[in-house]
Amino acid sequence: MMHLLIIKGDQRGRDIEVPPAGVRVGRSHANDIVVADKAASQFHCRFFFKSDGTLWVTDFASTNETLVNGEAVTEARLQTGDEVEVGNELFRVISGTLTPLAEQPPPLPSADSTLENDDAPQPEDTPAATEPPATAAGDKTAAPARDFDLGFGRRDDTAPFQTKTGQGVRWGRIGGMLLGLAVIAVLGGIAVFMVVGEREPAVPVAPEIPPLTVIYEKVEAHAENIFRYALRIENEEIHVQIDDLNNHRHVSREKELDRRVVEQLTETLRDSAFERLQPEYTGVSPGVYNLHDLTVIIGRRAHRVRVLNRVEPDEFRRVREWIEELGRTELGLAALAMSPERLRDLARDAYLEGRKRLEEREVRYGNLAEAIRQFHLVAWYLDTLEPKPDFYATALQEKDRAERLLEERFQDHWFRVERAGTLGDWEEAARHLRVIMELIPDRTDERHERAETRLLTVERHLRR
Repeated sequence: MMHLLIIKGDQRGRDIEVPPAGVRVGRSHANDIVVADKAASQFHCRFFFKSDGTLWVTDFASTNETLVNGEAVTEARLQTGDEVEVGNELFRVISGTLTPLAEQPPPLPSADSTLENDDAPQPEDTPAATEPPATAAGDKTAAPARDFDLGFGRRDDTAPFQTKTGQGVRWGRIGGMLLGLAVIAVLGGIAVFMVVGEREPAVPVAPEIPPLTVIYEKVEAHAENIFRYALRIENEEIHVQIDDLNNHRHVSREKELDRRVVEQLTETLRDSAFERLQPEYTGVSPGVYNLHDLTVIIGRRAHRVRVLNRVEPDEFRRVREWIEELGRTELGLAALAMSPERLRDLARDAYLEGRKRLEEREVRYGNLAEAIRQFHLVAWYLDTLEPKPDFYATALQEKDRAERLLEERFQDHWFRVERAGTLGDWEEAARHLRVIMELIPDRTDERHERAETRLLTVERHLRR
């Protein structure tokens, strides 16, 4: 058994047993070992065994290379104690291999058997030791042409035990010792297999989370307006429909949720006291119809609560606020809480700021990215309003223009990075990479991530 012990990085202390099929390492969740480190590539390297049983590592043309004992490798054989660097994670190779029985030194004969046979000829000096004596045909008591003494002593019709010369006794005991060692090795292998089988898996397996379905509807109706908010979470997707008749706002949005978000919401709802609420809470309010209707289904357990024209119970209010907050966060619906006049004012301010940053794009590298952000805010503020103000279409056109300019500048600086790297001018490459990171300050942008990853490699060359 070969193990990888992580001695540096976010997963320090983790012990990973390398299976016969090997393990892949990288940032992608499709790997066997997921490394949450931007210095590592999506698919960085692979540890695997060759046909002779030796452990090797091969690099998948990663950006920051795979280092074995500090040296970059394309493919290398690993020995116990070698250290493999993947981004900022450092693996140490640890061997848990048992020495095969065939490679162990032969057992020494016991002291008493040696004393008994001091005067006896050694097997290599005695022809009978290698070639059994010839026997007459038809002799039913004779030994077969080849006979292996397993140490129990051979019985025949003339003597209960072979003790006349002592030879059978001596080699019988050695054979018995070998047989005993073989049995011990087999039993030990079974024990090791059982222990390994009971070990914790290298990657902890999360408990199964039951499927979650949430159906929520809120209606606020009176003589002046009808407002309806409907939310549904099912199959790790969220869908929201909003109708605001008085303000002419009709919004329908949906999105696929991150599994971790769904699991967290499921745990929160399961730990709440929602299931202990009564199915119905009804009051009377003349001229008003205020309804909150919430159904939560976790696995096979379902509970529905309706609150009509009445103050909500505290536990119902808490659960409702969790769900509404999830809708606002995931679908960006916070603007619905503002009046149309306030939204138009905010949109106009964002439009003017975006124009200013676009005109000053030569003053500071980050102004283009800030202009794009401001134009995005214009679209966000006005998304639920109809009719749109006059500057809305202009803001969208300016956003597209700023994005084209930013992409052109990124490509220009990236070309300079590649050229500097080819010429070995690492100072020049680092300078342009830092410019890219300032041009695109959003760390979630793929271009910023590329520049940051490449800069790690360039800085390594500078240190050398």
